[in-house]
Formats: sequence, structure tokens, C-alpha cells
Amino acid sequence: MKKFFIAIMALTMTLGVCAQDSIGNARPERRESNRPGRQRREFTPEEVAAKQAMDLKEKIEGISDQQYEQIYAIYLWRAQESKHERDSIMANRKEGERPQMNREKMQQRENVVVDALKLILDEKQYAAYEKLQNEQRQRMRQRMRQRQMQRREGERMEGLREPGRMSDDNMF
Repeated sequence: MKKFFIAIMALTMTLGVCAQDSIGNARPERRESNRPGRQRREFTPEEVAAKQAMDLKEKIEGISDQQYEQIYAIYLWRAQESKHERDSIMANRKEGERPQMNREKMQQRENVVVDALKLILDEKQYAAYEKLQNEQRQRMRQRMRQRQMQRREGERMEGLREPGRMSDDNMF
């Protein structure tokens, strides 16, 4: 009976180790996200460019196939440049450094994209593009305000729980 029990325990431990190894290696295209217990898929520059170009084509009327191809090429260039910069930052982080994304480079890339879109799109299409960009900026600002308010509320609640202050935990 003891041998049977030991064999079952060994089998269980072996299966546990194999399962952990296969979970980590099952999807190499995924990487860890900021949230514990969750993984996030890292898209290729081609996937990012195709999605962005298709979204723009769906949201702006009259974009031809030729314009789509040009927009895709511009977005692909931007996605490749961004990935290259992210990869170099991640490599430096593994070496112990804490570099940040270069805001100036990002702005320069965005300016190149905007200038190219001005040449690709006609006036009506470009006006619709600018409207979409403004709406997106407004949504982003709103999300930032909400996060700040949540952070402040959290800090305020932490301040109420300072040692020596009366709370539900130390009432009795």
C-alpha cells in the first residue's frame, strides 16, 4: 500500500511539473502584462498596421484600395519603429537599467504619419481623420481624469487608515 501511495504522489508531482512547464511555453507569442495572473498577446507590427489601417478605412468614407495600401505602409513603418524602440528598452531593462520611451521620438514619428496622411487623404477625408483624432484625445483625457480621481480617492482612504486613527478594526 505504501508503494502504491508513493507511486501516486510521484506521478502527481511529475504531472504538476510538466503542466507548469507547458503553461509557460505553450504560447511564446504572449508575454506577461502588468496585471498578475494575466497574459497579454503582443501583436506583430504587421498586425498592428493592418488593424489601424482597416479601422481608419471603416471610419472614414471613400478611402480607396490604393489609399489603404499607402496608409498601411505608413502605419507599418510606425509600428516597426515603435517595436524596435520597445525591444531595445526591454533589453536594457534586463541589464538592470530603467530607460523610458523617448517622447520626442514618438512625437516625431507621429508628425511623419500625420504629414503623410495629409498627402494621401483628400481634404474631406483628412478633416474626418482630424475629428477622429480629437475624439480619441478627449476619451484619453477623460480616462486619465478618472484614474487620477480614483488614485486620489485611494490615497484619501489610505490616509484614514493611519496608525493611531480610529477605524472599525481597532474600535474594541
